[in-house]
Amino acid sequence: MQKVISKYPIKIGNVLVPMGTVGEVVDVAEMRKYFPKISYKSESGQVAVKFLELNPCIVHTSQLVFNHE
Repeated sequence: MQKVISKYPIKIGNVLVPMGTVGEVVDVAEMRKYFPKISYKSESGQVAVKFLELNPCIVHTSQLVFNHE
């Protein structure tokens, strides 16, 4: 999975994910567990990511740094 880093603090539920937290891009199939009708759109400015041990969430790409390691 592709790694991402949060540019800003991101609130997911009741948890504040700190700026600089490393997460990973999540596959659409995994997101369907939480959002059954979600679909992939290449022109979308949003991406599904998972931080820490939290459930995956949808974040705008402007909030992330994509780490190409």
